[in-house]
Amino acid sequence: MQRARLLQVDSRSSRPRTLDPPVAFAKAPARPPADALTRVGACSGSRVPFAGSCAVNDPATTGSLAYQGGPIISNVQAVPVFWGTGVDPSVTAWAQGYLGALTGSDSVDLLAQYGTGTGQTLGRGTVTAPVTIMPIQATGATVDDSAIGPELHAQIAASALPAPTVDAQGFSNTLYFLFFPASITITYGGGKNCVAFCGYHGTSGSSAKPAFTYAVIPDMGPTSGCAMGCSDSCTTGDTHVMVGTVSHELAEALIDPAGSPGWVTPNPKSMNSEVGDICASSGGPQTDTGIVPGTSIKAQYAWSQRDLQCLLANPGIVDDAGAGSSGGAEAG
Repeated sequence: MQRARLLQVDSRSSRPRTLDPPVAFAKAPARPPADALTRVGACSGSRVPFAGSCAVNDPATTGSLAYQGGPIISNVQAVPVFWGTGVDPSVTAWAQGYLGALTGSDSVDLLAQYGTGTGQTLGRGTVTAPVTIMPIQATGATVDDSAIGPELHAQIAASALPAPTVDAQGFSNTLYFLFFPASITITYGGGKNCVAFCGYHGTSGSSAKPAFTYAVIPDMGPTSGCAMGCSDSCTTGDTHVMVGTVSHELAEALIDPAGSPGWVTPNPKSMNSEVGDICASSGGPQTDTGIVPGTSIKAQYAWSQRDLQCLLANPGIVDDAGAGSSGGAEAG
């Protein structure tokens, strides 16, 4: 089931605007579901050091995140997947280490509050070795979201990708992080990467019990269009820009993989309906990431329904440098 919140920068005001409204939860689309980020904004001026608690992006959604009945990902198996051989070398060298640190961090512990009450509980995950795939079906320079699920199924059938794993209740734990080269344009819902969205996640298979979840991460190099709209500060390198998007999609995929909705705001028309959206900056230099306590990595803040604020970890968790779960200085 798609809940599209595809944005692009309005040239008149350099602020995001909606391209199309979300699809109502009751209507399932024919193609694999996906959920677009609300992180496209204008980046201007110098980096802004983060201080104090993260400001909620949309106060109207505060306190409204609720369980809608769908599955979560219990113990994620993150699989870094490079789409062809042209992915930025800095990304291929970075992805496994970053995902490994993030899936095993206090950031995931924060999300343990979002269980299902039906046997699924959320805990830390793991990362596999990265995989480079050569597309079998989606071989063009433009890849639409509707082709991604079938391509991944073909790669799994060819033993090019590890098969999905499942939890004790039979729900998929596998999340394929798809990193694309600059030469590939990704289209979804009538928009394209770095114009309408920074990234998104979706599922393939039954909406009630998806076969797997995937996250689409386009190239975010300095000429991509994402470098100035998807980053947490005014910076260039691919991996610095990707931190906010990758961590955003991980958090949201864990508790709302798509298909039958998991933890979202009860209002399906909200542009900030998931745990990452509520805490995502929507314009100006992005100030929605911080150092995850106990690590040297940055991640986007996520909404804690229990604490009614944006956090990086459970309250009281402090790293060796003294940075807490709700604030701290940004790293480069």
